Amino acid sequence: MNSKYFYNNTKETNQTLFHDFLSEPNNPEELFSFLYPIYKSEKYEIYKAIYNPTREIFCVKKFSPENFLTEKKSSKYYYNKLKEETTINKCLTNKENIIQYYGSFYSFETKKIYLIYEYLEGGSVLDLGKILDRNFTEEEIALIINDILHGLIYIHQLNIVNNNIKISNILLTRNGRAKIGNFGKAIQKLNNMNEIELINSSSINSLFYEESKDPKYDIFLIALACIEMFIGIKNKFDKDNFIEQIKNFNKLSSSNMSNLLDKELNKYGLKIMTVEFKDFIKKCLNPYSFKRPTAFELINHFFIKKNVNDNNK
Repeated sequence: MNSKYFYNNTKETNQTLFHDFLSEPNNPEELFSFLYPIYKSEKYEIYKAIYNPTREIFCVKKFSPENFLTEKKSSKYYYNKLKEETTINKCLTNKENIIQYYGSFYSFETKKIYLIYEYLEGGSVLDLGKILDRNFTEEEIALIINDILHGLIYIHQLNIVNNNIKISNILLTRNGRAKIGNFGKAIQKLNNMNEIELINSSSINSLFYEESKDPKYDIFLIALACIEMFIGIKNKFDKDNFIEQIKNFNKLSSSNMSNLLDKELNKYGLKIMTVEFKDFIKKCLNPYSFKRPTAFELINHFFIKKNVNDNNK
């Protein structure tokens, strides 16, 4: 499909805040046959859908602007977030490790915003974990994370921070390749944000914001995804409690982190991680983000290289 079909090629209108997403005058509910919901929340819904003119399958994210009105944040805030999400999506051309985005539009008839993405047959890692009904092996985790790290290398070079790496947002192709699948919380940081500003924003209390401008926050989230896969979906990893334990350490030594990880695994009756896997996670979880490795450095970590090489034999 020609993605430019969906892109905004009309003049902006001032009738409402969201109408500058307009690109399709027809009723999207007729353009698409919505097969079933993949995900639903108060803010938006995601559907597997057939684009009727070509019978191609897409993933469609639907927003209702009136759902954005809250006491804490205005519709202007959510409008800006949506614009940032679509702007970031348009500049992402890495099809190997990033979900492919086709465009967005606003419908006057349904009063909704529609974001169009490729549909990935493998679902999410969360879905796969539920189907497997077991924890992931270290090799499986390494192969998935290897793909995601390649995606992070790409977006970090563009000064984009995803801010939402988690197993429900790691999507899989039919062949089992993993892609970063959600940029709803992504931020493209300014080029002039210098190293001192990043270090000053890297105190323990500021590392865990959902909208960080520090790419090392994505690295922290990689560790949480690894732990959740290793523990297993049915065991319901308590990420919030785990993060609080890290934040409560004034000085989190390597031995303290090892003990923290062992304690977490023991809660679920799991075996100890290999030395390589534990080292990988400990480096990602460093409370001071400027001490964490980059995505490029993690690609070359022994845990990743060993398992990827073994899989390719």
